[in-house]
Amino acid sequence: MATAGSGAIAQDNTLTVSDRGIGAISDDTPFTRQAIAEALPSFEIREESIEGEGGLYKVIIASKDGAEALRFYGYETVVRADDSDPAIPAVDGIRIGAVFSDVYRDDGEIACDAVCLAPGFENVALILSGSWDGPDGELPPLSVLSDWEVATIT
Repeated sequence: MATAGSGAIAQDNTLTVSDRGIGAISDDTPFTRQAIAEALPSFEIREESIEGEGGLYKVIIASKDGAEALRFYGYETVVRADDSDPAIPAVDGIRIGAVFSDVYRDDGEIACDAVCLAPGFENVALILSGSWDGPDGELPPLSVLSDWEVATIT
């Protein structure tokens, strides 16, 4: 994420994912429960420890009405944010549940695996979900991929 001011308070109806971050949260936002809560005042914020490579690490989760919406990772500042809430789009309108064929046009050159850069973004990735019976590690043909849905915007 590129820098954006961390002092502004996000409004739910203006939350979007961009190269700068999510709403007022960017790579200069302190990676603390308090800083995330101040930027997302209408969300329930909690911290969890998750086991991963090298031991435990902290994740900050923002929920709305009991459903997880955003997940933040970092150390001193926010390093990564994952959006799993269909109500929070990318700035160009891409939302969770959008199908591949609505996001990517067949221009003959699609550079992605199951994780694709969002069209027009340098720092926003779309994690696509779908099924395919082909070989592992190989990208399915467009006829199959076109029905895969955006599962996470990161």
